[in-house]
Amino acid sequence: MLGEKTRAKMREYMENGTKLDWLINRKKRQVEIYQPNQDTEILENPQTLSGENV
Repeated sequence: MLGEKTRAKMREYMENGTKLDWLINRKKRQVEIYQPNQDTEILENPQTLSGENV
């Protein structure tokens, strides 16, 4: 199960210059999308994911 420790690691990646991170929760069928200077976006049961311009 995804916990605060995992989410903290995602924030650390952003602070170190990562442009796009996906945190995938297979059990809940959710994806958390992390991008610099943006709120975390949560998708419910997405059929596709886009890497956008990264």
